[in-house]
Amino acid sequence: MKYLDTVTENIDRVKKGRENINKGLVFIMLGWIVYIVLSLILYLTQLYFSAIWIAVLGISFLILTVGIVVKREIYSLAILVKNMEER
Repeated sequence: MKYLDTVTENIDRVKKGRENINKGLVFIMLGWIVYIVLSLILYLTQLYFSAIWIAVLGISFLILTVGIVVKREIYSLAILVKNMEER
């Protein structure tokens, strides 16, 4: 994923970039769910240390998700600005 300048890029390219971010968000959320479920399974089998480490990985996936959501909203604003400039 790269930075797109709204002055030089057209609206279709910005929309495609936002769609790619949405796909990445889905895959990161799937990874987050896998890590949290694995952490709960390890916790219930009394492997506490491993469960804590897997939970930390799950939290890092959650932080990545928040970053990607912020980037997606920046793309949404870029689309709105570009649409307003074309009118």
